[in-house]
Amino acid sequence: MMNKQRFLIIILIFLAFPVFAQRLEQRLSWNVENAFRYEIILQRMEAGKFAPYLVESTTVQSLNVSLYPGFYRFLVIPYDVLDRPSKESDWIYFQVVPLHSEEELVEEKAEERIEEKTEEIMVEAEPVDSDMVKRELMEPLIVLHRIAKKRSEEEFVEKIVSERDELKKDWEVFEDIPPLTIRIGVAWTPFILLYGTGFSGLYPLSMDIFASFITKAFGNIYFGTEVVYCRYSLDPLTTPLVDIRYNSDLGINMLVLKWLLGERNAFGVKAGAIFPLQPTGRSVQFNLGMTIYWRLFNKFLLETGFNYSTQGFNGFFRPYIGFSYMF
Repeated sequence: MMNKQRFLIIILIFLAFPVFAQRLEQRLSWNVENAFRYEIILQRMEAGKFAPYLVESTTVQSLNVSLYPGFYRFLVIPYDVLDRPSKESDWIYFQVVPLHSEEELVEEKAEERIEEKTEEIMVEAEPVDSDMVKRELMEPLIVLHRIAKKRSEEEFVEKIVSERDELKKDWEVFEDIPPLTIRIGVAWTPFILLYGTGFSGLYPLSMDIFASFITKAFGNIYFGTEVVYCRYSLDPLTTPLVDIRYNSDLGINMLVLKWLLGERNAFGVKAGAIFPLQPTGRSVQFNLGMTIYWRLFNKFLLETGFNYSTQGFNGFFRPYIGFSYMF
């Protein structure tokens, strides 16, 4: 009888030990390389919405926190050696479950099972296989844990999906810019004389048709080549329409483009040369430009900016506005 009582005491200690062994500390980890430091933004769900909870900075790819039970999400912003932020990570959602409620359930069920086994042992008065008793005690508890955990995870996922659907209604989510992009478009590009002789004033009859091939270099920086067909006239505005003479040029530019936060806007610079397509004695021109891009839709862009180009000893300022499509 004494041996059986000792065995039951050992089982009670075995079942209660995990309660005291639990730690009240969690670790957030991520996998973002080539960063000088990381800024972690942690939010907690309150009243059905995520609210700021914690902002920390670290130089390693993990952060130890101590959180109360609830629903949380966090994102990571990497910074380079110049302390400039790169593109932040996606939100990572998780839940902290109160352990004491599950442990109390385990302890209660364990006591019931132990009492039942104690009565069986006292009645049968036969040797009992300790491994068998332990297995019979633990198996239903493990099942209860799995069922409770699965239900909690399902409720959490449903809540997160519902929240994402609401966010999509308020703010359209664009697709990520692919590593290789082809862009085609058209723009109105009037000529304004900055200096030189033989020309004067504004020449609005000008249109560019362009295509670019852009590839991702690092971060949100893209490099590429732009080919431009320009059709324009440098005749005075008083020239009758039937007498207007048009010139055609082909421009080739090197393009550098940086997408800003969220990949909704971009800033680009370009430089290159313009070659006349007609044998009029005009020389090759130098071209320098800057562009700002807005994503009106997922792949449809509004563009505005300016070009500075030379033609002989003349310099022209060419503001422009246009539309383009990426694929």
